[in-house]
Amino acid sequence: ARSDELVHVRLLADLVRMDSDHFRIQSSPFVTADPEAWRRAGRSDVHRDLLDHGDRVLIDQLGVVPDRSIAVLPATAVPATLDLLGQLGAERFIVSADHLEPRPSAASAESTLPARLLADDGTAYPALVADPDLARHLSDPQGAVSAAQYLLADMALLAWSDPTVTRMAVLTAPADLPIDALTLDLVLGVLEKAPFLRVRPLPDLFDAALAADTAAAVTYDLWPDAITSMSRRSTDRSLAEKTVAAYTAILGGPHPDVAALNDLLEVTAAAELDIDTMNAYLTTVYASVSEVMAAFTTPPDQSVRLTGRSADIPFSVHNGLTTDARVVLVLQSDGRLEFPEGAVQAVVLVPGNNRIAIPVQARTSGDARLRVTVRSPDDARLLQLRSAHLIVRTTSLSGVGVLLFVGAIAVLAIWWVRSSRVRSGRPEEST
Repeated sequence: ARSDELVHVRLLADLVRMDSDHFRIQSSPFVTADPEAWRRAGRSDVHRDLLDHGDRVLIDQLGVVPDRSIAVLPATAVPATLDLLGQLGAERFIVSADHLEPRPSAASAESTLPARLLADDGTAYPALVADPDLARHLSDPQGAVSAAQYLLADMALLAWSDPTVTRMAVLTAPADLPIDALTLDLVLGVLEKAPFLRVRPLPDLFDAALAADTAAAVTYDLWPDAITSMSRRSTDRSLAEKTVAAYTAILGGPHPDVAALNDLLEVTAAAELDIDTMNAYLTTVYASVSEVMAAFTTPPDQSVRLTGRSADIPFSVHNGLTTDARVVLVLQSDGRLEFPEGAVQAVVLVPGNNRIAIPVQARTSGDARLRVTVRSPDDARLLQLRSAHLIVRTTSLSGVGVLLFVGAIAVLAIWWVRSSRVRSGRPEEST
């Protein structure tokens, strides 16, 4: 929906006009992602979030709830992948014959039967076998017409190899190879009009296959391709996620600006991105957060004079954002100041200048150093927005000093009274 290309806008408009009772939308991640690679990196949550985001986009744009019950297994899938996808709502799977052991032959009856796949926890999942040889025709280098002709010819051979057997063929898009619009249009037209073919929705195909051949389902092992490690990408992404989370805490929760940064973060999970491209996205995220951090300013280092042991120190922070900002003030001293309300104080900064009273208690008179750091309010207080140093000069006496001063005054008063009495008791000298 964010594409500026006219063909994409038209496609979206056509999909919106379609009757949702006559087509199904399969759930898919917001960007291409390998669930097994993220699982091994210890970040299964990344694939879950991508799947949730993809569903939200389809619901918002088309008004149709995507179907998660059927999932196409990636080439890297292992039994633990079935566990993960099962937790995310998958109940049945489409799996390429290239990734099954033993590999079923398209010419055999096995390709017509449902498959059974065992997850790590022992759960048996039903699956249908996709023919990779048919899928390869969709990316025929000779063009759309050749792709449609060869695909139709191969499917005709399957249908007529044994007219007494109803053959089932599952056609999926070839992995990592885009299908151009003309090829897709020709292929769909051929499949619709071929007299020996009947196109059926996947849920109906599953129901029919399982109802007829449940007992004959073949149990297969998975034969996975090697994954592309996501360890480094996971580490880089984790720091960016914490940075965006700290920004979210400053804004007090969900915000359009934060949503835009989260979209950029999710794009970094795309399988087709190399490290340099991913870093470019992360750099954009950090630059956006840095601009927010620069919106806060404090006065230059200053001196404050206290005339009492306890007082409020005035401190100013300017919020250059157009919205309220939630921050914490972290207070540190050289040991000569105490903070009655704690060394960490949460405040809300309205747009513009904010004057904050910081309660302190001086332990001794003299000069004390106070550092006030404005940080994000997340648990880690990750973002340091500003920091200022203040010299606090206390002119009041300490408790011991006050006692000594009072005692000295008392001694002087007694001496003065006694001296007065002595002078008043002496007789006046005659002259």
